[in-house]
Amino acid sequence: MSDSPPRALALFTDRNEQRANIDAHLERLRLGLGHTQGAVLSFYGVGGVGKTTLREKGIADFRAKLARDRYNIAPFALAELDLDSDSIRPDLPVALFLGRVRTALRKAGLATPLFDYIYLTWLQAEHPDQAIKLRRHTQGEGAMAGLLDIADLIGNLGAAVGLSVPSMATAQGFNKLFPRLGEWFQHSRAHQRFDASPQSWSQRERTERMPTVLALDLLEAIAHHPQTALCLVIDGFERVQSRESRPDAQWALATLVAEVLHCADTLPPPDGKPLRGRIGFIVFGREKLRWAEFYGRERVRTDWAREINDQAELLGLTEDDARGFLIEKAAAWERAQGRHEIAGLIQRHLDAVLRAAAEHLPGRPPSFLPYYLDLAVLMIRDNAGAFTPDLLGDTPAELERRFLRNLAPGHLRALQALAVALEFDRGIFDFLRARGDIEGHDFAWLVGEHWSFVNPAGDRPGFHGFHRHMQASLIASLGPAEEKAWARDILTALLDRLFERMRFERPADFGPVQESALADAISLLREHVADGLLDGETALTRALAFEEPFEGLQAASLRRPFLDWTQQTAHRLLGAGHPDALVARSNFASLIGNAGESSTALQLFRALLPDIERVLGADHSNTLITRANIASWTGDAGHPENALTLFRELLPDMQRLLGPGHPATLVARNNIAFWTGKAGNPEAALKLLQELLPDVERILGHDHPHALGTRANIARATWSTGKPALALTLFQDLLPAQIRVLGAEHPDTLSARYDIASLTWDTGDPTAALVLFHTLLPEQEQALGPDHLDTLSTRESIAALTGSMGEPAAALSLLHPLLADMERVLGAGHSFVLDTLALVKHLEAMTTRRTE
Repeated sequence: MSDSPPRALALFTDRNEQRANIDAHLERLRLGLGHTQGAVLSFYGVGGVGKTTLREKGIADFRAKLARDRYNIAPFALAELDLDSDSIRPDLPVALFLGRVRTALRKAGLATPLFDYIYLTWLQAEHPDQAIKLRRHTQGEGAMAGLLDIADLIGNLGAAVGLSVPSMATAQGFNKLFPRLGEWFQHSRAHQRFDASPQSWSQRERTERMPTVLALDLLEAIAHHPQTALCLVIDGFERVQSRESRPDAQWALATLVAEVLHCADTLPPPDGKPLRGRIGFIVFGREKLRWAEFYGRERVRTDWAREINDQAELLGLTEDDARGFLIEKAAAWERAQGRHEIAGLIQRHLDAVLRAAAEHLPGRPPSFLPYYLDLAVLMIRDNAGAFTPDLLGDTPAELERRFLRNLAPGHLRALQALAVALEFDRGIFDFLRARGDIEGHDFAWLVGEHWSFVNPAGDRPGFHGFHRHMQASLIASLGPAEEKAWARDILTALLDRLFERMRFERPADFGPVQESALADAISLLREHVADGLLDGETALTRALAFEEPFEGLQAASLRRPFLDWTQQTAHRLLGAGHPDALVARSNFASLIGNAGESSTALQLFRALLPDIERVLGADHSNTLITRANIASWTGDAGHPENALTLFRELLPDMQRLLGPGHPATLVARNNIAFWTGKAGNPEAALKLLQELLPDVERILGHDHPHALGTRANIARATWSTGKPALALTLFQDLLPAQIRVLGAEHPDTLSARYDIASLTWDTGDPTAALVLFHTLLPEQEQALGPDHLDTLSTRESIAALTGSMGEPAAALSLLHPLLADMERVLGAGHSFVLDTLALVKHLEAMTTRRTE
């Protein structure tokens, strides 16, 4: 027998009826008759009743049947996705959830080029300052292990358009991919549904369209291979099963299914069956699917009552199965270890064990939950010398509480400390032991196979987590106030540790380590607000601190739902008028705006302003900042004159309330100058900046970043007024201070170097300018990323200079891949893209004339 004790959690009973239902569902798909009954086969029941084993056995039975059928050569793609990991939460971003689905489909041999294309454009927008690298993700890397394998993704996309991975191993080769993809997309099913190509979609549009596009991939697979059948099997769906209608992972799966169901296409004769007849879904979870209640949108709405085949709720073990486990497995194992006394106790007290582990539901016979059977056996083993049946209690809840009280104090305290961490590895264990929170225990012993209540985390190598019942009980066992204070101190230390791990100096430094730390911090805050260990005000203070380092769109898929949770939690726990609730709303609005939804951000800030004025007063600094945000997003939404008016109205209030020397007042003056220039008056903008500089230098210092930024703005405004030689001198004087104060890789320093190169060209030295641009480009790619607007601008300048120096063909070889990158990053209608397209046409005409 095994050295490890048997677990009732691993016990599987035949469940012949359910296995027959799985077989019948899959057989209908194999015959192309999936449309004749529900598309979704749903099994649900509490944890530990054998759903996972039912899935494994049912799928294995069907695979074996296919293997025995020598005359069946039609492929059947069985894609299995197991979400049973504590790091999966209901707010798992849609892209990461569908990325997992896509990985399961790929393992089953199904290509998903449409989804891969959108995912790649989404990934680049999610990490705007990082280069795409053709490397494989290690297991557990990325946000909640949800990032796809980039090498696999690029390889599949390349294959779809006739390129190989080796040909894309260089930047030049990789740049060939997107133009090919754009052409290929024009002829796809997806282009019939959506305008333009994915590069020009907003990040929100990409996310919302992902389920539809993945469904089109599935339908396309059947259309091209009519004998193929496929079934997507998802286990642990409770991890993403929310209780409301919102654009989350549950919505994404419902949308994917609905898109398949709405397809009216049929296979060509002689088959003639519906495409959807060969596509099906099986979902295992803890609760019934409530899609009919939640989803009424036109494209999602369907007859869910017909399409979801709900199986009877899976209960715990029958009494015969439970008795069989206790006698034939648990007692027999103890006897094989030479512990006859323990084996005898298990057999003599079967009824007491069954009573403690029994679940009683109205109108049904008792069922026995495996997890609690395991706890009862542990209680007998640990108290063999003085065991009496009353030690177990009469209900599962009593059994669990008594089990915890039965543990040695040091053991219980170690488990409580680890429970605060939710998921833990040896590093967290050592950290808590060094603090003195865990004493006298070895990590391997605490997580060993002799315990049934702790298991490896499904998608995080080296990490462990408690059974969810045990997790909740360990936190609930923190009774006295001093114990809860101790647990909160642990939580504070863990959050501090994560905050340190999440630090990054520049956007491009935000990688898997920081992303994982952010995801863990989000989980800690959400979970411990829900279980009451963390009060709302402390949680919100922490949440706002974690958000503070971010600017722009780094990790937006994690931050957006977290910021949404932050503002909702602040409203619920602190009230709509609490200052933190107002800050949370402001942060969420800023992220929306940075994601390209300027008009939506403007609406959110406009809605926020009266609440801030009511709570804080019209003269509060946060009120003034909100007004400044309204002005800025007004300009970004395409109304520079209105933005200028708003800033002019705001400035006197800032000067009166904050003082003329306050940094926010100086920034407002800078914004007035900026929007003055954007509104078409560069001379007035220059005058305003020249008046601003002495004040900034006097108040903040000559080397303050605001002072250096104002000097750079003066140089640019000088250039706009037609004085390039003077502007060049101003930039050359400024650059050493920028390098000294900001650093050579700071975006402002690189921007000044770009302006110096451009002005060198403008003042009549194109050869020197070309050298400057070529020197600058690799440093921009390293510091800012290849898709940053400044990097693209430098590439455009190099191409334009090359063409102006008599080499139009060489210039065009640089411009064609650049134009594809610009369209992907900025969208086809962006003014920068249109200007570059005009340059391409000009050089093509020049080349044609030379040929003639």
